[in-house]
Amino acid sequence: MLPIKKILVPVDRSESSQHAFQFAASLAQEHDAELIVLYVVPLVAVMYGPPPKNYLDHLLQELCLMKPSDPDARVQYKVAEGDPAAAILNAARETKCDLIVMGTHGRTGLSRFLMGSVAEQVVRMAPCLVMTVRNQVLTEAPAVVAHSC
Repeated sequence: MLPIKKILVPVDRSESSQHAFQFAASLAQEHDAELIVLYVVPLVAVMYGPPPKNYLDHLLQELCLMKPSDPDARVQYKVAEGDPAAAILNAARETKCDLIVMGTHGRTGLSRFLMGSVAEQVVRMAPCLVMTVRNQVLTEAPAVVAHSC
């Protein structure tokens, strides 16, 4: 089995990223790995005017409210600006993570064509393993798909 010592979990405010966070936290606990939680502010959000002073600090404080159930978990929180896929890939390289766990929104058709898929871009270009977690509406466990590069 591959040693997993660092797990990167990109999050946004969606339910799918909350599921991915919980799954990643569980994996981190099982493997005694460090969990790196990343929130990316898309450039589009920044381009609509000057952001409030210290907004990145505020976002980081909000992000720090996401806590794994294990009180002894080693967690690092990061906030980045830019293209989400590029920022995730950059963070994966910088932190030398062994695994990226990310939620998928499940867009299909025209919305996927127009918006692209951050998860798909990360899967194709990641320097490590990528696991996508799809949010389930029912009470069953999350569907998980593992990808290697």
